[in-house]
Amino acid sequence: MSVVCGKRLFDEVEATEEDEDRGSESEGCFSSSESVDSLEQDNLNRGMDPLLNMDISVPPDANVACRGPTTPPPADPGVPDSGSLEGNSTAPSESCPGSQERNKRTLRSSKTPNPTGAKRRKCAPKPDSSAKDRWRDASDPDSRQPGRIFRPSRSPGVQLDTHRSYSYLELFQLFFSPGVVRTICANTNRNAARKIAHGLVITWLPLSEAEMYRYLGLLISMALLKAHEVRDHWSQKKLYDSPFCRSVMSQSRFRLIASTLHLSDPDEDAENEAKRGTPEYDGLLAIRPIIDSLKNACKAFYHPRQQLSINERTVAYKAQLSVRRYAKTKPGKWGFKLFVLVDPVNGYTCDFNIYCSESASPTGKGLGYDAVVDLLSVPYLGTGYHVYVDNFHASAALFRDLHRRKFGACGTIRVDGQGFPCSRANDVPKQAARGTGRWLREGELLFLKWVDAREVRICSTIHRADAGDAVERRVRNPGRDNCAVLKMPIPTAVREYNKYVGGVDLADSLINRYNIRQKTAKWYKTLFHHFVDVAIVNAFLLHKELAKLKNARPLTQKCFREELCLQLVDFGDFVIKTEPDACALGPAMHLVTSIVDPATVAPSLKATAGRKYCVHCMASRKYMKTNWRCLTCNVPLCVIADRNCFVDWHERNFGEHPEIKKEEA
Repeated sequence: MSVVCGKRLFDEVEATEEDEDRGSESEGCFSSSESVDSLEQDNLNRGMDPLLNMDISVPPDANVACRGPTTPPPADPGVPDSGSLEGNSTAPSESCPGSQERNKRTLRSSKTPNPTGAKRRKCAPKPDSSAKDRWRDASDPDSRQPGRIFRPSRSPGVQLDTHRSYSYLELFQLFFSPGVVRTICANTNRNAARKIAHGLVITWLPLSEAEMYRYLGLLISMALLKAHEVRDHWSQKKLYDSPFCRSVMSQSRFRLIASTLHLSDPDEDAENEAKRGTPEYDGLLAIRPIIDSLKNACKAFYHPRQQLSINERTVAYKAQLSVRRYAKTKPGKWGFKLFVLVDPVNGYTCDFNIYCSESASPTGKGLGYDAVVDLLSVPYLGTGYHVYVDNFHASAALFRDLHRRKFGACGTIRVDGQGFPCSRANDVPKQAARGTGRWLREGELLFLKWVDAREVRICSTIHRADAGDAVERRVRNPGRDNCAVLKMPIPTAVREYNKYVGGVDLADSLINRYNIRQKTAKWYKTLFHHFVDVAIVNAFLLHKELAKLKNARPLTQKCFREELCLQLVDFGDFVIKTEPDACALGPAMHLVTSIVDPATVAPSLKATAGRKYCVHCMASRKYMKTNWRCLTCNVPLCVIADRNCFVDWHERNFGEHPEIKKEEA
């Protein structure tokens, strides 16, 4: 009977623990049993040990017969001695092997963590720090002291002589220097020579610095005056007729420069290609000359204000390439990923890095951490800056490291992110009203929750938890068709985050509004077009800053690009037409000639030697080869009885019927 009573008492203890566990789960808190090493210790603390409370009649000699080893087992430091709980009394020993087995089963069942099978929280707060880990209301005062003093390495703003007047071309040349243009011209000429040596039949004239600037001017004009195809800018049709492009450069010369354009040395490219798969391989060598020059210029001629914004930018590109990345939230989802440092006040691009490696991060703290740290240089910037990032970059480890480097940081943080508090004490209710806020401070880190249309989570080392401002929201009246204006408090951290985190988006909007990007099969040309846009936008922003200092009215970006285009095409002393313009020639000047000189080919190979795909047939997805080309346009075209592509192609592009003539010997 005593054994049955002891078992009943133990079942009641387990039922009590089960109810407490259920109650702790429903309330989001933790039972006292979770703050001890085991449920046995919890039972001992409350005086409900089933072994001590069992009323078992033990024979006097049974203790000696069933005791086993005389050496007592090592005491658990976390479990108090039973003798201390019951005074000088000692626990009765088991009376027989049956009772010993029964007690083993009892101890085994008492170690069950949760009989109900309910899931426990993985990260429970320590019981002795419950007050510290408790979320505070927005009305509770924050005792944090003011942040660090702003000490930039240079005076923020334009780093130019403000008493001097700069032309639009001079501002552009600050970022796209004559030295870079000379390097591009030299490498393009080497690339053309290499192509000719490999059998490409082209008439190449050396590319000069002035002609390269005119080429850039045409790219800007094509961005301002959009056309479906590039050749429409040279078309003489009434709908497209515009003399500007024809007065600057011929269409064939423009296309030849675009196809031959090369930024790096072809010999260095060949050496670098041999290193593919090794640590010495440089995946960005083809664009390296312009990257280094542009990054240095962006830092040299402007110093940002106290607020900084870091985010990723995607340059759209769809071809298969190892450095191409996928960005789900960007308009161009496939392309090159850049991490950009921007002044959010005006959208000036201060620095950038191209992400091209999928290897593990050097610090082991993640890509978002490394991207921010690589862009923030104390010798270049100074100290006391406020950096705003999104939840891809934000983490407690990053913000603590930036605080040690005397940078403040603020950004949205993921609730499952490393370092985010797990406490649920006084947390935001699920059905909280808009404007409800909670905050928790861990040293220099402020974790803030604020309810708007959804819950916003902010981490900051800059701001206090006080709600210093109010914001208005339009909310729908229940049961009505109209909306009401709701005025609610907003924390300073949330308000300033919304104000400054969109710096990269502002820069992207300025770049994409009149971007010069064109379709190309070469990935480095896509980045070349993007960096030209970055140089134009930064030059435009310098123009705006200089105009403000002189109390003058700055130009809009569209007018700035128009003036820059005119100055680029007028650069230096040059002859407008470097070769005969096919669009301006009369029909009698389009001459048919063979692609290969028949005198240099064996008689048996004259019908097939040097044949190329007809351009007009390829436009219709027909792959026909021909021996003939237009001497003026240098385009392979069919000239046969049932397929006269020579006439059709010239009518389509020039609007005239050419007279087919043979080339004079």
